[in-house]
Amino acid sequence: MKTLILYAHPFETSFNHAVLEVVKGTLKSHQAEVVVRPLYQLNFQPIASPTDFEALTAGETRADVREEQDWVQWADGIILIYPVWWTGMPAILKGYFDRVFTPGFAYRYEDGIKHRLLQGKQGLIFSTTGATREACEKGMFEAMNRTVDEGIFQFSGIAVRGHHYMSNLPGSTAEEREKMLLEVEQKVTELFYPSVVSRSKGLTASGCF
Repeated sequence: MKTLILYAHPFETSFNHAVLEVVKGTLKSHQAEVVVRPLYQLNFQPIASPTDFEALTAGETRADVREEQDWVQWADGIILIYPVWWTGMPAILKGYFDRVFTPGFAYRYEDGIKHRLLQGKQGLIFSTTGATREACEKGMFEAMNRTVDEGIFQFSGIAVRGHHYMSNLPGSTAEEREKMLLEVEQKVTELFYPSVVSRSKGLTASGCF
């Protein structure tokens, strides 16, 4: 299975980075081909500029956008890993979708009918939050599912296999974070490799976000 991971966190000491390592390790243990696009390390330009729209109107694609579109096309599965900031994804990841998931690539309208151009791909999302699960379950999770799962992935034809939230990171204990990492491993295995029994690898993480 060819899997693309879009990773949006600036620090390697973060809990998000620990999640990334677990996801990569789990996929590779099942002989998956894995490509990670660490958006902050790549210094990905998230702003859809006038030049982007001019290129799109002319039927052209800028080089940095084309590179990302090639990776999306290559992948059978796409995994997002990011912290929730202001009830949404970091601006660099939102800008990725603004610039990369363009009309004619991710979708198109023809005679008033929408065509989802990324069908056949699977999606899985891991998000961390500082708020408690009780607070987030009062509509926040539902809103984020609408905007990310439905508004981006499903809109483009990507079948969402799950959106796993990890809450109250600043208030969590080391043991609770270990349990969260085990759940990440289990989610990847259950959703992409349901016939395989997941096993804990004892990974640790000290970062809170």
